[in-house]
Amino acid sequence: MVGAQGIRRRKKYRALPEAEDLPPGDAARLFGRFTWGAFTPAGNLERNGFFWRQLRRARPGQIRRAFDDAAWSTTLVYGSIGVIVVSAIVVWKLLS
Repeated sequence: MVGAQGIRRRKKYRALPEAEDLPPGDAARLFGRFTWGAFTPAGNLERNGFFWRQLRRARPGQIRRAFDDAAWSTTLVYGSIGVIVVSAIVVWKLLS
């Protein structure tokens, strides 16, 4: 015999609490939209945490490559400034 007894019924609907019942600050904190003030120790910690999470997500080769590029560019800038200063001193000594 086939009938409705073999059909699985759904559970009864239970209403969830409304989001309007929460204060606005609590709702923002609950859904991850809360940020600390920029000039508080907690805000500083939040920014640093974001920075370190981004570094951790990057592949190790990317971070090292970025530091190597920065070292080469710094060396190039200071080296060119040194060449300009030395050549200016040499020219000044020759003309005086």
